[in-house]
Amino acid sequence: MIKCNTKNIWLSINEAASYLRYSTRHLRRLISQNKIKYQKLPTGGIRLHRSDLDAFIIFGTSFNKLTRPQKEIIYDTRD
Repeated sequence: MIKCNTKNIWLSINEAASYLRYSTRHLRRLISQNKIKYQKLPTGGIRLHRSDLDAFIIFGTSFNKLTRPQKEIIYDTRD
């Protein structure tokens, strides 16, 4: 299992899979279905923002689609 440095806000596929406790295959499937927002790097790599992963875990949607009270819940869970 890959150790995830949760202080880093941008996670690689392997780190995000470890953070979510999903397989990398399942995480890639969620990305291809546009259920989790991601950023593609110029080198071809993929990075996922920890806020988007937290929003997906708690609410089942991306961070940008959350209301202000929902975003505050995610910020409170980081403390």
